[in-house]
Amino acid sequence: MFEHKSFEALREEVLDSIPDDVDKREASIIYDATIHTMPKLAEFYSYLDVFLDLVFADTAPDEYLSRRTSEFGVYKKYATPSVRKGIFRDTNGALMDIPIGSRFSFENLTFVTTEKISLGEYKIASETPGTIGNMGIGTILPIEPINNLGSAEITEVLTAGTDDEVDDNLRDRLAIRVQKQATSGNAYHYEQWALSVPGVGAVKVIPVWDGPNTVKVILVSNEKTPVTPGVVDAVFEFIEKERPIGAILTVVSATELPINVTATLTLAAGTTIEEVEAQFKIGLEEYLESIAFKTNEITNEPEIIRYNRIANVLLDIPPIIDYSNLLVNGSTANIQPTAEQVGIAGTVIFT
Repeated sequence: MFEHKSFEALREEVLDSIPDDVDKREASIIYDATIHTMPKLAEFYSYLDVFLDLVFADTAPDEYLSRRTSEFGVYKKYATPSVRKGIFRDTNGALMDIPIGSRFSFENLTFVTTEKISLGEYKIASETPGTIGNMGIGTILPIEPINNLGSAEITEVLTAGTDDEVDDNLRDRLAIRVQKQATSGNAYHYEQWALSVPGVGAVKVIPVWDGPNTVKVILVSNEKTPVTPGVVDAVFEFIEKERPIGAILTVVSATELPINVTATLTLAAGTTIEEVEAQFKIGLEEYLESIAFKTNEITNEPEIIRYNRIANVLLDIPPIIDYSNLLVNGSTANIQPTAEQVGIAGTVIFT
């Protein structure tokens, strides 16, 4: 917007404003008095473009975006810790109880027991928030000695840890808040309530799904995959506190629809099947994520997983010269997910 306010343009503008009967040649008093302020003035104009970007939601980054969205009641979701299951056994191999608050180390992270599930089984939360706490299973080591403890193991993810919300997701939630008017517990209201919970990346709301006054909320994660039971519980509890009296609420995770692909390939020299399988799986995941939980505006059905789009993913990989016998879930037909399904990359077998 202020690109024309360059040093040279500002210099000429100032000198032109001075009467011609005044000496304004280079090295004159007027010239020297004005010329040295122009670099700073040009710098100031360059900052104005930056400042404008900071005040509009479509261009504001980080802190400035969250400050803008908060004006509409849309608050950035910050990183949350992973909650895992810990299994503890005594020196004889029998399940045993341990104190709440016991701390354990695992792959440079520290986990702490927060709640007993059953004998020898506990919820353990990462002290470091983020998706890093979701990774890996195996032996965990006590930071302080625990009497008679023989072994400790970290297993499944109960509530997935999340990273700080990315700017694009926050902008999308702002657009939903502004463009979809949520009033009196309508479907948009349930969508906005669910999206405000960490770990939720997209939502479908089905009113009167099981008769009058029933509402079903279906969830996927930020990665457009099914959410963990902990996220389902958190969404249910949050909406229960916010919703109008009378509605019967059901909250579920989307279910996986594995997309399995087989094909016979012609490859460039020096390329291995394993290399292209890995590249293809990344491309398939990106395609499935791009259409996950989206509704076709014409059919009002979930977006179809298209056979030809998957074929294009193959041909977009440079080492693949050609292919034949491409099958997607054993067929050459498109795949229509249900309202509660989300496509995920399944097995990929190339020959």
